Amino acid sequence: MLVLICLGTLCQAQIAPRHRHPFGLAKDVKTLRYNPDGSVAATSSNWAGYVITAPSGTITDSVGSWVMPTITCDTTTPTWASFWVGIDGWDTSTVEQIGVDLYCGPNSSVADYIPWYEFFPGPTTTINNFAVSPGDVIKAEVSYNPSTQQYTMSLTDYTTALRAPNVSFTVSDSVAGAEDATAEWISEEPGTPVETALTNFGTVDFGVDYTGIGPTCYATINGQTGPIGNLASLPGVILHQVNENNTTTTSSPPPPPAQENTSALTSDQSSFSVTELLIPPPPVIGSTILPQLAFGGGWSTMLYFANTTNALVTIPLNFVADDGAPMDVPITGSAYVPSPPSVTIAPMGVAMIEAINAPGSVVQEGYVTFSGVSGYGVFRQADQEALVPFSATNTTSQSFVYDDTSSVSAVAIANPSAVEASITVTVLVGLGQNQGPVGTSLTLPAGQKTEMTLRSLLPAIAGTWGMVTFTANTGNVAVLGLRFDSGGAFTSIPLL
Repeated sequence: MLVLICLGTLCQAQIAPRHRHPFGLAKDVKTLRYNPDGSVAATSSNWAGYVITAPSGTITDSVGSWVMPTITCDTTTPTWASFWVGIDGWDTSTVEQIGVDLYCGPNSSVADYIPWYEFFPGPTTTINNFAVSPGDVIKAEVSYNPSTQQYTMSLTDYTTALRAPNVSFTVSDSVAGAEDATAEWISEEPGTPVETALTNFGTVDFGVDYTGIGPTCYATINGQTGPIGNLASLPGVILHQVNENNTTTTSSPPPPPAQENTSALTSDQSSFSVTELLIPPPPVIGSTILPQLAFGGGWSTMLYFANTTNALVTIPLNFVADDGAPMDVPITGSAYVPSPPSVTIAPMGVAMIEAINAPGSVVQEGYVTFSGVSGYGVFRQADQEALVPFSATNTTSQSFVYDDTSSVSAVAIANPSAVEASITVTVLVGLGQNQGPVGTSLTLPAGQKTEMTLRSLLPAIAGTWGMVTFTANTGNVAVLGLRFDSGGAFTSIPLL
């Protein structure tokens, strides 16, 4: 979200921090188990770090420090991460918290570092004139004065080189209904679990062992101040080591997948790290697939599209590598292909793009899905080429006739679905060859593809001809057959 900061008629766009929620309000998953040291290991849908729970009304201070990660943004959609310290928020209706957001805008390589504070359920407020840079050390503190019933929050930026205060900020306010029952040192995927993707920040380090600022990652409970690992010995106090895992959320629609792992505390009982785990997004499944895409190493693939409607269409192209990850493809042709890749085609128009054979490149293989157009593909190697048809992504059985007597049959097998495909392969050998049915099975994870010669999949078919059928008992299956002669010439094999 953008807000406009205006002075007279002069306005400047400023990025607003994400609104965050107490764990008890935003939680989608919460599982607990006990660590060997007696602390509780918890799983959250959007938090990672450490949480202390204590009897209501006993927590009066929470202070922490961390090093702001240095990142390069490389996403086409907005992503966020938030690092903060607070009181309350773990199964309570309020949070008193202060920290810094890390924001990557769409198609931007530069991250924004946005300091903020929040007396939740009040709004999140941006801290103006407070510059944060990559690698800076941040100290944050939230304290409560029972006499005035006021919370005071402070944020201080220490430059990496000097370890001296560069800029600081303080604010105070009261919060009705606050319980003063939890304290937090958190790396968060801000917003609700389905609103936004987590910025790929790598690792964020908390505590004096990493920042040189102490005492931090400390709390005060019933007048006793100490490092978070030592406070768990106080009556009624529990230390929670929290990992984020929103891949098992029951929210609909599901959020972008994210996981954050929290390390054990170091020997000072106050320092720790949170590391983001990269999770490849599931493939975006179109209704149409070319199950084999090859380029580089002498190969290129051309795609011909026809828009048979009377309306302008823009079709997203989902290039996927064999391992299911998005694939960068060097493209040329008659149509402009932006990033992320798509092709715009005029009413009753046609377009052609080519995944090129770049000089000195090695062959890369995958597949491509899309929707809304018809056409075909062409494989090319040197002076040889073969036309290959598109097929549907929702099929569960495909067959073709092979001839492995004087040539070699090869097959590409793709599972464009979002679930694992269990595939049965059945061969009916041609009449007069004195051989009955031959079969095998294979498993393809969601979104993945494989390719091989047919005789390497089924050694018994070498020197035979017949019909091979691929049936997905779960997931989907899309296949493409190719026939190679001894001289290297090849042609595609039509599906039945």
